[in-house]
Amino acid sequence: MMKILVTGGAGYIGSVLTRKLLDSGHMVRIFDNLTFGDGSIKGLDIEVVRGNLTNPEDIERAMEGIEGVIHLAAIVGDPSGKLLPEETVAVNYRGTKQLAETAASSGVKKFILASTCSVYGFREGICLETTAPNPVSLYAESKVSAENAVLPVAGVSPVVLRLGTVFGLSPRMRFDLVANLLIAKALWDGKITVYGRGRQFRPFIHVQDVAEAFRMALETEMRGIYNVGSDELNYSVKRLAEKIRESVPEAEIVFVAEKEDDRSYRADFEKIRRLGFRARHDIAYAVEEIRKMKESGKIKHYSRNGYSNFKTLKKRVDNKEFNPG
Repeated sequence: MMKILVTGGAGYIGSVLTRKLLDSGHMVRIFDNLTFGDGSIKGLDIEVVRGNLTNPEDIERAMEGIEGVIHLAAIVGDPSGKLLPEETVAVNYRGTKQLAETAASSGVKKFILASTCSVYGFREGICLETTAPNPVSLYAESKVSAENAVLPVAGVSPVVLRLGTVFGLSPRMRFDLVANLLIAKALWDGKITVYGRGRQFRPFIHVQDVAEAFRMALETEMRGIYNVGSDELNYSVKRLAEKIRESVPEAEIVFVAEKEDDRSYRADFEKIRRLGFRARHDIAYAVEEIRKMKESGKIKHYSRNGYSNFKTLKKRVDNKEFNPG
């Protein structure tokens, strides 16, 4: 049992991960600016430190007595990066560097960074952890910089998890992730919208499996960079739509003649698989869990602002309510 700091612990991944860590017997402190609220962590037996990664004093306060850090907090996604370019660099790179250095000086033994397979950008082949990054967005560039800031920090056994495109149900639900969005369109609209021909590839990974990868990284001797995903879920967007339709046969796949995403990559997951990691949740599982929440009324219409990072951030920026970090 360890006392773990989870930055961004009230978020989409963080609220799932926090529950897994508690179930595993760890004590959890969440460090979060609560931009998206705290409804996802209500009732949990945790500490919450509200603060910003751009404030060194907040970081020092959050780090007291901590043995391990799982760093999820970031301005996430290409649209949000375009909306807040200066803040994206300040939070994702400089805030991460400050957090890792503070962890080292505080005697933290394990520091785990959430990165992304988006660092590969556009690649024709299969991307290994040794494949040179090729970021095509500010968000991905900021994650490459964050990796380079964390890996040399001595004493904290740094681990970088490059996550595939995450999907599935979370207490802080998001429908701005491609698989979740297409599932929602199938369930609510009866149409699965694919831009262009859907030829761009992504490696997909369920949020529960992501949480398990972080638990493994915390509790084992993992060190360095690992792709996190499943070879079986290296899908083109067109194939993703077809897999969703298998579970929602009444839905129609609609191709829209717009520009496809600039990113297209497939990743290799042999390195983490050799350690015993297996992705156990597929697209059909996610369809059913989201369907149940829709039918129970616990999830309202997927287009609500609260289910989108970008829409929530833009509203706060427009209302001059945004506080970075």
